[in-house]
Formats: sequence, C-alpha cells, structure tokens
Amino acid sequence: MKVNECDLLNVQSYKTHEIFRLKGKTYKIVTIFGVFLICRLMQGDMTAEKKKKNVCLKAANISFKPR
Repeated sequence: MKVNECDLLNVQSYKTHEIFRLKGKTYKIVTIFGVFLICRLMQGDMTAEKKKKNVCLKAANISFKPR
C-alpha cells in the first residue's frame, strides 16, 4: 500500500486542527472565566471604594453638623 504525501499532510493538519480545536475550547473557557474574575474583582474594588466614600461622607457630615 503506497501512501502519498497529500494523505500524510491531511492527517497531520487534521491532528493539529483537532488539538487546536480542543485547546480553543479550553482557551475560550479560560478567557471567559478570566474576564468574569476581572469583572468581579473590579466590582469588589468599586463597592469597597463606594463604601469608603460613604463612610468618609458620613464622618464629614457628622463632624460638620453645627452643634
């Protein structure tokens, strides 16, 4: 049975394509997860900042109230 180069190339490209497809799926999941994580962290920072600001404002309001 004679194997020509075209068939070998096809098999090779098919294998790489399969690997890439699998990697692509994991990459997609990882990137989505990463973006989600970053968003969560950003949100956490934002809420922390807001809380800090609110606390500062409350403290300022209390200290500036005429007695």
